[in-house]
Amino acid sequence: MELIITLLLILGVEFASLCVVTAMPKPVNKRFTAFTLTVLCLLLSVTMYFIQPVPGSHTDLARIAKEMHRIQNGMFQEILADYVLNPLSAVYIGFAACLNDVNILKFTSTLIFVGSLYVILYLEWSRRSISGQALAITAVLCAALINIPATASGVRQGPSSTLAILGAYLVLSRKKSWGWLLLIIATLLHISSSVILILTLVVWINRRLLYILTSVCLLGYTVLSYGAVFILNAMGNPAAAQLWGKMRMYYVFGSYFQLFASPLAQIVSAAKFFICLAIFLLVRIMQRKDIEFDSRYVLFYMLMLMVCIGSLLTGTPFRRFVAISLFAAMPLLGYVLTYLLSGRRAASVIDRSGEMELRTVGEARRLALFRIVFWLMVAAMGLTMVYDWHTFVRLYLSAHQVYV
Repeated sequence: MELIITLLLILGVEFASLCVVTAMPKPVNKRFTAFTLTVLCLLLSVTMYFIQPVPGSHTDLARIAKEMHRIQNGMFQEILADYVLNPLSAVYIGFAACLNDVNILKFTSTLIFVGSLYVILYLEWSRRSISGQALAITAVLCAALINIPATASGVRQGPSSTLAILGAYLVLSRKKSWGWLLLIIATLLHISSSVILILTLVVWINRRLLYILTSVCLLGYTVLSYGAVFILNAMGNPAAAQLWGKMRMYYVFGSYFQLFASPLAQIVSAAKFFICLAIFLLVRIMQRKDIEFDSRYVLFYMLMLMVCIGSLLTGTPFRRFVAISLFAAMPLLGYVLTYLLSGRRAASVIDRSGEMELRTVGEARRLALFRIVFWLMVAAMGLTMVYDWHTFVRLYLSAHQVYV
């Protein structure tokens, strides 16, 4: 309960502060907005540093603490061999070993995780693609929807994902050097970010045939990956044998699927997937009304949704890709809120003047569809937040660190 109250206080302060600073005259508000987002990101990171699991609860930090002690005992090469696909993860754990504090990773992971998303929102706001009010609401929803405590306990995958999304955003915004660097760093930190790297490459190359091939592979992800590993395992490949064991846990038709994917977790992930689809549909409706924003990022996001559709018959991969898609949806959510808030102001003026008319039946239908999808999305957000915030009972705030 202390954790929930603390997070609610931080989010309340965040919303009020952003509403005030974004209302200041430019260019003063740019500096104050950047400062406010930085301070709030630090507040969340410090809070996550002090979260502890209740007795009997398990987090990845327990394993990472053991690996940190192995590095301190001179076994860095062995850890590096264990993380051959994620070499920067070994370096990241080595950083904690140098400071002799594995819990510092909760702080740095939250800082990277939230900071990467806030950088995207700030850049979109400074380009005036997102209004000040939309920035304040989106920043709060960003922190409320992405389950920061769970990600801080996981340490590596969350920051890797959002760092890769920031890299993709920069590449598609024509800031290529920094973008590719962040994508490479994110992929070396956690191999799952290679999906974002590949999708960014596809959008950057921008060839019709490549889009078709990529779409087929993404939509057939489950069948193609299962078939390939099945064949390699039958041929006696040791790496394939290891993957085959994991697939039996992660795929719906696997022998141990029910042990690793609770029905409730799958339902909540499906609700999050609906949020992602709803945001994309709302953006498409806005595009039909000739509202301009970064269409290349929208295309990248569409490919991310295809990854989710392709992994529908899996447990952990589906939940993982849906979470990444939700992270990537934050700037698009800002677009939607900007349109909605500005539309409400325009509608109120027209209502007062008594001149409100809908020019065509098609426009009326689009407006009705927009509102229906938006409120269904809000309902899905409420469902997922209730589930995620309920899981915070497995965590509490304390200066006494469980992992040492």
